[in-house]
Amino acid sequence: MVSYVIPHLGRNYLLYEHLNELNNQSFIGFEVIIVIDADVSYPFALATEHYNYPVSVLFSGGSGPATARNIGAEAAANDIILFTGSDCIPHKDLIARHYYYHAFTQAKIVQGYSPFHADVVTEFYEFLEASGLQAAWSNLKNADGSWKAEISSTFCLTTNYSVSKQLFQNVGGFNETFKAAAWEDIQLGYKMSRRSELAVFAPDAINYHYHRYDLDSFTKRSRMEGYNRLTLCKLHPEMAWNMVNPFELRAAKEIDEYEILRWAKELELATYKDTDVDKQLKHIYFSRIAECCKIWSMKGVLDRIADEHPAMQALIHVHKAEQAIQIISGTAAIDDKRYGYASHCAQWFITEAPDNWAAYSFCGEVELARGNKSDAVEAFRQSIAINPGAVWPKTRIKELV
Repeated sequence: MVSYVIPHLGRNYLLYEHLNELNNQSFIGFEVIIVIDADVSYPFALATEHYNYPVSVLFSGGSGPATARNIGAEAAANDIILFTGSDCIPHKDLIARHYYYHAFTQAKIVQGYSPFHADVVTEFYEFLEASGLQAAWSNLKNADGSWKAEISSTFCLTTNYSVSKQLFQNVGGFNETFKAAAWEDIQLGYKMSRRSELAVFAPDAINYHYHRYDLDSFTKRSRMEGYNRLTLCKLHPEMAWNMVNPFELRAAKEIDEYEILRWAKELELATYKDTDVDKQLKHIYFSRIAECCKIWSMKGVLDRIADEHPAMQALIHVHKAEQAIQIISGTAAIDDKRYGYASHCAQWFITEAPDNWAAYSFCGEVELARGNKSDAVEAFRQSIAINPGAVWPKTRIKELV
């Protein structure tokens, strides 16, 4: 009745603990599908006789958690697929609660609740919960503090998320362009919302997240998350402005990320008591952490821009949401060899911002992609005429002439 899919890589001991806890589930009608995000050489052995439920192990070849989940879903024998994380400890009623909501509310999507496990919680986790950077559970609460029953299907966290297999297949599953654990679940939720699918929130379907974070490790995660933002934006350019705000990118480019990390850590070792002064200090500390994580995330976006087609550089030099959207749309079109649409984006950009040198450099990159070297050179020269100090068009002129 329920297929329980666990993508996995690393920390085998946590997965074994997870599987042991599944022996205690109050619901018995489920299978477990473990998908190792690696090839068959990955060191993993499982004595299946230790478990009172059927369990199978598949390998996805190391293409990322999105691919691993899709493989698990394809192998699922049941109508309800429950996705979870291997670094979680399930409550004994986890599967029963998911099944209940599917069976008795006719819900096709059930979002369970994944608070951090008490063994890993530190003061830093108070920041994570307050900020919503890890999981914005506060968005699922009413004004009086009670949990919402129905929620938007855009809220999709796959540490604890179930969906009917038919609906999952209808939306095409997870997009396998995502190669890391960042934004692939949000993109799935976005696809669900475009079908006007509502989701049910099940706060009593609990899966405790057993992941140790501190500021150092979370900033690294923020950089990885930032790097993968452009994957989401290229799939859905309409999201671009809020996801990769060029003003924030320009600010991040001028900041040393390790310096801001040290700045955030200055208040890390303080002991905060329940006094007005300490509350103010904690607020300052949390504000510094938030700014630090934002800068590291923007650094990740900048890393990704450097790895993209050169046309994406224009994203750092624009000032309006529409321009950011056109740049990402145009660059995605170049990648897909849709050069006519890329040219349309370039001409729109120039019309919208005729005094922006980056518009002409972007146009030059599009012309190069189309094989029009002479037109590309002319566009780069126009870019230099507007901004003689711009490095990007100068470099291109030296390469082409």
